[in-house]
Amino acid sequence: MKTFYLSLITICLFLISCNEEDGIARDSIKLSENHVEFGCEPSKKLITKNFNWAIISIKENGVDVNFGDKVHPKDYKLDYEGGWYRIKRDNKDLIISVIENSTNSQRQLDINLQAGNWYGSKISIEQKGGNKLLF
Repeated sequence: MKTFYLSLITICLFLISCNEEDGIARDSIKLSENHVEFGCEPSKKLITKNFNWAIISIKENGVDVNFGDKVHPKDYKLDYEGGWYRIKRDNKDLIISVIENSTNSQRQLDINLQAGNWYGSKISIEQKGGNKLLF
């Protein structure tokens, strides 16, 4: 009889504990935009839902960028300047600025974000060639 009750309790606990799949992360970053195309505007501000996220990688035209010592993880700040762009992060705000693209080639920038075990937030930035920005 003890075995029956023990088996019944074990089965009940097993069924109750398996309501959700483990390891499925949710997007807590909630970007205001995932894709940005620059024309004449020199900068774009993206808003996030919370500040508990980090920039984990930046790719400029498909090549990884080393921005290591520019990140301040304790106060959630980043100020990184590339050859034709600047990425500034202050708490929930992410400001992306670009300079004039006088070439005929398109520029591409990919920024990957992480919050906990969520790695699914990516910002794609495109700047068409031959743009004249008005500063």
